[in-house]
Amino acid sequence: MEYDFSKVNWIIHQVMLDRAYETGMTPLDKALRDIGCNVHITDYDTINKTSIIPFSEGSCTVSYGSIQFNKYMLKTYRFCPGSYFNDEVKKFSAYAPKLGGDILLNDDYYLLPFGEFVRRGLKPGESVFIKPDSGLKTFTGKVITHENFDHEINSMKQIEIVYNDTLCVIASTKPIDGEFRYVIADGEVISKSQYSWDHQLEVRIDTFPEGDALAEYVAKMEYQADKVYFCDIAMSNGMAKVIELNAFSSSGLYACDTDKIAKAVSIAALKEFEESY
Repeated sequence: MEYDFSKVNWIIHQVMLDRAYETGMTPLDKALRDIGCNVHITDYDTINKTSIIPFSEGSCTVSYGSIQFNKYMLKTYRFCPGSYFNDEVKKFSAYAPKLGGDILLNDDYYLLPFGEFVRRGLKPGESVFIKPDSGLKTFTGKVITHENFDHEINSMKQIEIVYNDTLCVIASTKPIDGEFRYVIADGEVISKSQYSWDHQLEVRIDTFPEGDALAEYVAKMEYQADKVYFCDIAMSNGMAKVIELNAFSSSGLYACDTDKIAKAVSIAALKEFEESY
């Protein structure tokens, strides 16, 4: 089927292009222009929270940028589809029960307000992994042990400014060999990339068959967090497990194939736009 990509607009926050890794892939803005999409790159004024957008409201437009930029876009403009940045991929508590514990890395998770976690503390020898329920990266996920408890808690309060009512995901620690990002659009795995190995940033195109199979399984589930999203998968003790889902519009591409992404996401956006009228 032929698609008229000239009907698809993209608004890209410059910071996402600046942060892109040198992998030999086509820059996203070029990949989009190559298929005929209209692309506007904005610096976005983070202080005054303003940006001049040249596209008409109600048009088929996709935004791609920082978390703050996407929040601004959703609040200020009415595009279709707009930002792939909804609550189903912004909260672990929204998607985790629907994916099911069998495929989750943190399958033994529980949710607690930060203040209650601090009150309960940890027993000698105990360690846990803690991350925010929110996908807005309110603090960095980390391992906390009984021995480093006071130091880590003080750092979270003073440096990361974590509040007592911040809802947290807490689980037992798991061994992780590598971490991989999969792009899912319209129920299909579009591209994939390694982004971490042995707890160090290592961006490569290589993945594992077990991870690929799990990503395909997630893409074909009846439950879909969004039309387009990322599924991050870990290899742990030779098994593939879902770490988390991430919003497409605010997440890095690492070594994912931008040519494939440009086409697939634009098609998904165009279908959503045409179905809305």
